[in-house]
Amino acid sequence: MKWTQPRQLDLRERFGTGWLGHLYLVRGTEAGAEPRLVRLLSPQLRERWPEICALLEQYAALDHPHLLPITPPERWGDDLLYAMPLAQGGSLRTLLDRFQAEGTRPAPLAMLGLAEQIGEALAFLHAQGRTHGQLKPDNVLLSADQHVWLSGAGLSALRPADPESPYLIPRQREGQGASPQGDLYSLGALLYEGLTGRRVPLHPSLEDLRALPHGLRNVVGRSLGLLPTFADVPALLGELRALPATLQGPGGAAAPAVELSAEHTELTLTPGEAQTLRLTVQSSEALVLSLVIEGWPDTWVEAPPALRLTAGTPTTLAFTLLVPRFYTALPKTYEVEVLALRGEVSEGESSERLAHLPLRLEVLPFSAGTLELRPTEAVVGTALTLLVQLGNEGNQGQVYHLAVTLPPGSALQDGTLHRQFELPPGGEYRERLSVHLPPAWLRGTERNFTAVAHSLVPGTQPGASRAAWPPSRATLEASARVQQRPLMPWWGALLLVSALVGGSVWAARPPEISEFGVIGPAPVRGEAFTLGWKANGARRVQIVELPQERLNTQGRVQVPGVGAEKTYTLVASGLFSERREQITVSPTPPTPRIVNFAVTPGQAQYGETVRVQWEVAYTPQARLTPFGAVPPQGSREVTLTRDLTFTLDANPPGRDSAQLRSRVSATLRPPVIQEFSVTPASVKRGERVTVRWRVAGARQVRLAALGTLPASGSRTLRPREDTDYVLKASNGQQEVSESAAVTVTAPQVRIEAFTVVPGRPVIGQPLKVFWRTANARSVELRWGDQRQVLPSQGQLSLVATAQMRTMNLVARPDEGEAALETRRPDLVTPSPPPEARPAPAPAPPPARAPQPRPSEARSPAVSPKPPVDETPTPAAQTSPAQTAPAQTSPPPRPQTQAPTTQLPTAPATPPAPPTAARPTTPRPAPAPVRILGFRSVTAAPRVGQPLTLRWEVSGETQVLLLGEGGRRLGRFPARGSVTLTPQRAGRATFTLSSVRNPAQRAALSVQVAAPAPSARPQPPALAPAPATPRVQISEFRASPPFVTAGQAPTLTWRVSGVKKVYLAGLTGPNPDGSFPPVGSVTAPRISQSRTFVLNAGGVLRNLRVTVLAGRSPTSPVTPPANVPARPAPEGAARPSRYAFLAGSWTHSFGRLNLQLSGNRVSGVLSSNSASLPSGTLRGSLSGDVNAPTLSGFLDDGGTERAFVLRFDAEKDTFEGVYAGDGQRQRWCGWRGSGRPEGC
Repeated sequence: MKWTQPRQLDLRERFGTGWLGHLYLVRGTEAGAEPRLVRLLSPQLRERWPEICALLEQYAALDHPHLLPITPPERWGDDLLYAMPLAQGGSLRTLLDRFQAEGTRPAPLAMLGLAEQIGEALAFLHAQGRTHGQLKPDNVLLSADQHVWLSGAGLSALRPADPESPYLIPRQREGQGASPQGDLYSLGALLYEGLTGRRVPLHPSLEDLRALPHGLRNVVGRSLGLLPTFADVPALLGELRALPATLQGPGGAAAPAVELSAEHTELTLTPGEAQTLRLTVQSSEALVLSLVIEGWPDTWVEAPPALRLTAGTPTTLAFTLLVPRFYTALPKTYEVEVLALRGEVSEGESSERLAHLPLRLEVLPFSAGTLELRPTEAVVGTALTLLVQLGNEGNQGQVYHLAVTLPPGSALQDGTLHRQFELPPGGEYRERLSVHLPPAWLRGTERNFTAVAHSLVPGTQPGASRAAWPPSRATLEASARVQQRPLMPWWGALLLVSALVGGSVWAARPPEISEFGVIGPAPVRGEAFTLGWKANGARRVQIVELPQERLNTQGRVQVPGVGAEKTYTLVASGLFSERREQITVSPTPPTPRIVNFAVTPGQAQYGETVRVQWEVAYTPQARLTPFGAVPPQGSREVTLTRDLTFTLDANPPGRDSAQLRSRVSATLRPPVIQEFSVTPASVKRGERVTVRWRVAGARQVRLAALGTLPASGSRTLRPREDTDYVLKASNGQQEVSESAAVTVTAPQVRIEAFTVVPGRPVIGQPLKVFWRTANARSVELRWGDQRQVLPSQGQLSLVATAQMRTMNLVARPDEGEAALETRRPDLVTPSPPPEARPAPAPAPPPARAPQPRPSEARSPAVSPKPPVDETPTPAAQTSPAQTAPAQTSPPPRPQTQAPTTQLPTAPATPPAPPTAARPTTPRPAPAPVRILGFRSVTAAPRVGQPLTLRWEVSGETQVLLLGEGGRRLGRFPARGSVTLTPQRAGRATFTLSSVRNPAQRAALSVQVAAPAPSARPQPPALAPAPATPRVQISEFRASPPFVTAGQAPTLTWRVSGVKKVYLAGLTGPNPDGSFPPVGSVTAPRISQSRTFVLNAGGVLRNLRVTVLAGRSPTSPVTPPANVPARPAPEGAARPSRYAFLAGSWTHSFGRLNLQLSGNRVSGVLSSNSASLPSGTLRGSLSGDVNAPTLSGFLDDGGTERAFVLRFDAEKDTFEGVYAGDGQRQRWCGWRGSGRPEGC
């Protein structure tokens, strides 16, 4: 990405923030300039800036249409920043949130298009040996036309993985590093969320794929690892590109887009009451559509007939849902889907699924029952048998309390009048009651019986979610009526005597046992049960196994529970005899039940412990989710980190009943910020503030300025501006925040000293400026149309010009008003020179040291020049009348030296003018480039045989050779040859061009013949020969690219399409001296710049390693103390660490020739542009040796123009700006290989 930092960067419009720092929107000042985003790296990450910058520079070097382009980090004052384009379409997160707010989802084809662009970017990263590592919707940026940019690639190594992120593969959430398979998983998670409208679970299963359209389940399942995974991202891209065809309808037409919505997606249904579900359906084209509800019984819904839809017209229709009021309609929540199917669907047929809508249908519980009380006979005497029958016709279990009321004077002989029991849905209870009625002596009477059963209404029992007090009860009632005969009618007395006679006979008869058995259902193992009996004609009754019980001739007795079969014997004794009867009681296994299940406390803060207690009866073990199998009674402690629901299941094996399952929950309380303060609340800029905090119940505590923090502590900060600090505490489910503000005031800027010495400077002679400021961010000295940026204090030497009649010193603070002071020196115009007089013959000039060549300038043999005071001595000074030339042209730009930071006292007398500069001899123009010859030495070249090319060029040191299609074969000497191996028959064209003047070039066309047939007959080929692999040199570099004399560089290369490579002048480990196609080697130490040549199957690549000028690696020889140091000859070039920049360059409008002396640069510019005319230039170099910056001025004989150039030493290019036509103009250039792209 090309971006030049403007002189005045406005970072007041904050666009957003992130863990790397704040984002600012920078709007271009030029017409049509696009806005950019600039990120300032957070000062809190200053210790990690080198690591962050290294990653950002690697990312900035990547070039792909779907990777967000950024600039390398660069300095802006004390901060670091980098720029990027503005994503006009937002991010994928904003797109998905907008669809979710509208209740819709992106079209599948549109989502597949976005996924394909993301996959192309990931495939490019993986091919480069890199991974993204943190792919999520926030890092997928969109342009206005839905073009995808991926941001944040490779930055996952700077932060630990989020263990709760649904977009990371599970092993990465557990702390393992990023991998290509992890990027594949993240892309599948994005597809799942875009197609279903909800995020993928942390641990997805095959069941989760049901929410996807049928044609997309395989792709998403393989991406998430639920199905056999893809080998790499290109394999996934192949599936994605084939999906649009599978998603199309008959004839290749795209499947219509059908939208399905409902007024309510959650309904509560009462059994027996019909309810209407209204749906709205809309299609992009006219079609016939059928709607069905999947997962819902067909008999519970009345579906509308097939619809004929009009394109773009919404249609509303209704389903009638009726849950039967029957005990089989159990109360629970049904997760169903409304499916939109193409055409009219008949039973058993399958049709194309066009849309689906998930619904939650909750069936409410209801209670209903029947109670019946029926006598066995309509007319009775004193004994009566009643049948009691109670049935539960509701859809949930009920606890009933049954009470039977007898007529006054009646006695219950067998059965229970009051009984409490539980019936499951559809259950039934029956009991037989034996009643003894009081006698009706002389006439018959009517006897009435009643039965009442009470039960709790579902949902109102104590502890239920809708419980009220007192709880509501449902009552069932039943009654029975019998006619009782009189005991003794008027004619009964006649029979009394006979009865007494008969009675004595009857008393003498042996006793009779009419009834003996268990009352009610079979007893449960371990529970007490009741035995009932009835003995006629017995005077005494006894149960042998219960000797302590005194029994009547009829009745019942409660017996302790038994664990196995047991026999009971009833003995009825009469007057003269006795009768025995036995029964065997077989207990049934007990039904499990939950006695106690609770969690305490029900709410707790993050990290606190809750206790789960349970007790289950009549089962050897239970299942407690999430612990698994547990004993029937116990407790567990759990550290609460999120809302938990515990489910206790007491069902015996093979039985599934909701009545034997219970759930309790423990929920998290929100975090509590107990303390958060920033003191003091108001400071001056540069002062520190203390932030203190104390948080309870939080999993993570974050402060934007500090990142993640412990639960309590304090930090010291130095705010630069008014700041609102926001402390956020999160327990993983809830987040609370609290803010505290601090006000920062800026101290007033002051100019404490501003002096120009001497007070009356002479034009053309030196003057000095002294200054000192306080609280200034920047200081600038202005005179005429000139400006000089200064430190806060110091001194500056200038040459007086006519523009210095008014000199302004401007000191600017960080904010507020600037300070300005003005000085008006009394300039003195120098006297004109005297008339010229004949002068004696001049003495021969002293011998000057020859100018070193660029290669010699890089040699470290020259010792550094000791510092010499450049102020002339009085003996060397001359009067202005003798040295000042006539003012026939505008005054030259004053020569400035680096301002010092010390503020000395003003000198008592003004300094004397410098001596006149010695004229220099202009360098001769280079010889023109001429191509003297370029030919093929091989007479009849063939495929696979050597082909030798030879050339000779004058006026040039190096030439560039290009092959077929402009493929670069390398740089070579101006006179030489190269041997190549053609790989295919036909005409091959080669181009030879000058490096210094690419316009000078020559072309050579060679006819390559097919290989000669072999004399030996060849057997018929069984298969076609494999294609010759294409040779590609993807990497050939030196580390470091610039060395000092005596240092050994390391060469690294990566080549595909060959099995070995050669390095000119180096011997490899293979027997033939070659190297493997991928590897590195340390070259011998070099004392001068050297070009290394890599040969990969005839494809050549040159690499130049430059030796920088500097001290010799050997220890310098120190002269004796009594021998004075010899000063360097005047005018000799000083050694320069930037010596490799010297020489000729090609630029946008012509040629540029540079000469270096230390950090000083001079040269000549030839140009054909009116905004940048030809002239001489001067300036200075600064910055890193691999990317130096040249700042200077161009003098065309009447006007000076400022320019700034930034060189790229590795690519031999430069780019920059200059002041032309009243505005900044772009400028670029190169040396060596062809014109770079965009220049």
